[in-house]
Amino acid sequence: MIELLFAQPVDVPQAIEKMRAAYTVGAAADHLTYETRRDDGTFDVVTAVLRAADAPDGRVLRYETSSFAFHAKTGRLAGSGVGPPEPRRVLVVEQDGRQAADLLTGLVPTGPLPQLWQPDGGEVADPALGAVRFTEVETEGGATLITGASAYGEVRVESDAVTGRLIRMSAVLRDGAIELRASPIEPGDPEAWSIATDRRRIVTRIDQLAPSLAILSRGDLLPDLHLQRADGTGITVADWHESPPEDAPRASWSLILFADATSADPAAALRGAAQRLDAIRQEAASRELEASPAERFWLRYRPLIVLVMPEESAFEARGSWPDAENTELLYSTRPDLTIDRLPLAPFIAVSIDRDRVIGAMSARSDGDWAQLFVEQMLEPASNNDD
Repeated sequence: MIELLFAQPVDVPQAIEKMRAAYTVGAAADHLTYETRRDDGTFDVVTAVLRAADAPDGRVLRYETSSFAFHAKTGRLAGSGVGPPEPRRVLVVEQDGRQAADLLTGLVPTGPLPQLWQPDGGEVADPALGAVRFTEVETEGGATLITGASAYGEVRVESDAVTGRLIRMSAVLRDGAIELRASPIEPGDPEAWSIATDRRRIVTRIDQLAPSLAILSRGDLLPDLHLQRADGTGITVADWHESPPEDAPRASWSLILFADATSADPAAALRGAAQRLDAIRQEAASRELEASPAERFWLRYRPLIVLVMPEESAFEARGSWPDAENTELLYSTRPDLTIDRLPLAPFIAVSIDRDRVIGAMSARSDGDWAQLFVEQMLEPASNNDD
């Protein structure tokens, strides 16, 4: 009995290898349906799509769920949300020489993926099941069935006896069981599987791909963001907004210039923000020379620069956080709540009225953006004249 249990029929490795080979020659794609049933009677059904193609330096893979898509090739993994809304962040991980399947299964939480198994005799390593050892194989009715076990219990895999393509898999889990059904679909052009990175903020952790909140625009209420001073103490936008310096009249606007330092040198980002703030100052001063009393009222503002630091390195960098001259400076370590909710640009200027409603916003980079921004600030003056 013991000898039968540990016997390794010679055709078990060949059966696994045939299934692997079906996804390494040319291009192939499967629609996957995972049905998980738990011992407490609950269950769920999740779908995904796996695409695989050969390439000169190894396989290229694309794995999609209802919310995310990932593209893996030798040395590089990219991923993003699939929207709507349009994804603002993209995951990029580069590890020289690491194969696509290893990158995908090592970094992305997936269900079982028999299509990516690398057989070692009758043993495989699955991203969800762990080590699986197969001991039996049989062919019947055009299908090949291989049976084995993981640490949790029996694993059964059925593939097409001719093509080697996966048909279904069932496995015992720690607290239930899972069944995977695979249906072949058209793979499409592997050149179109890649994930766009242009004009998206690059992140390095998969948890940073959480869906973006709604993008703010003029007329929206600016949320009460939690910010930090250079010493690490906290302050909210509302606290700053509602507490002007002593002996200073409250301005009509709070002008907040968000600077993206998540992938740029913080000191350089601060210099760029200061230059843009100076352009607004010059434009407002020029308009004030011939402004009416109502316009002069709406040209008054209190400036603030918010430097948005990378989440993963903000605390390490705190000792070297830059200082600002001629304006207040606060910091944010939550790009998902600040710049990811604003137009995508290195610098975004926002003016909020006394109720924190956004009255002016600009993320443009051309020469007349300060003029257009100040004109937005002046719009209430025209409304008052009506």
